[in-house]
Amino acid sequence: MKFLITFLLLLTASLSAFGERFQTRVHSIIRSDEPARPHIVRLENGRVAFVEKGDARTVFGLQMSRKRGDLVEVDLDGKFRLLSALTLEDRRGPAPKRSEDYGPLLSYEPTVLPSLAAATAIFRLMRRDHQRDSQCYNRAHVWAYEEFRRSGLNSQKLFMFFTSRYIWNYNYKWWFHVTPMVLTTEDGAVVERALDRTFTSRPLLRKAWSDIFIKSKRECPVVRKYSDYENHQQEEDCYHIPVTMYYWQPRDIDANERTGAEKTSFIDWEVDWAYDEAF
Repeated sequence: MKFLITFLLLLTASLSAFGERFQTRVHSIIRSDEPARPHIVRLENGRVAFVEKGDARTVFGLQMSRKRGDLVEVDLDGKFRLLSALTLEDRRGPAPKRSEDYGPLLSYEPTVLPSLAAATAIFRLMRRDHQRDSQCYNRAHVWAYEEFRRSGLNSQKLFMFFTSRYIWNYNYKWWFHVTPMVLTTEDGAVVERALDRTFTSRPLLRKAWSDIFIKSKRECPVVRKYSDYENHQQEEDCYHIPVTMYYWQPRDIDANERTGAEKTSFIDWEVDWAYDEAF
């Protein structure tokens, strides 16, 4: 009996060490058509959870949580398989959008910096004191907002979306990543530089940035609509979608395509939320 108790304690400690627990919402679910492949649950914080192909009850429960917009506490094992998802009371729901925050965006022009050195100077000013478990979209929003307030820089956001093909092939834990991006003049040409203060030590070209995360080193095609990613999950490993600095989460890109809603400025409650969650 003593041996069994010791074994169970060690097993529990092992699950705790290698598993994860966090709070988020369900963004969407990609259902598997193949018995050997699990369903992919795409979570709002950018993470992925895997649910076994035959577990229809869990998939149904997650779909209901998604429709209600529930905040859920998610437990994953070391291979990102879903162990549990508990609905929580959300005391700080998102503020309703105001109509004045949306409209035609006719005059937005990304700032073109005079050199790579100028981009590097901005990169070095980006704060690094973010929380260890912060989400990329919150960090990116604060970085873009702070530089806009400091220098008036009109930056962009560069979203990288990982396809189900890539997630299945590499058992990958994210379905999107995002970082600020700037335009620089180099050797007489205007180029794009990703400013990812968490994962890089300097501004990088788009391909060099995505290569950090794409193990196959395949190019991420640039697309403009969310459906260009959502409807083409098996053709590529990833897609890039550049947007203005005002976009916060993937749902903004999706909403723009579905409704024509265009963000025209930073929205106060989103900035406050990003600060609170990231720093």
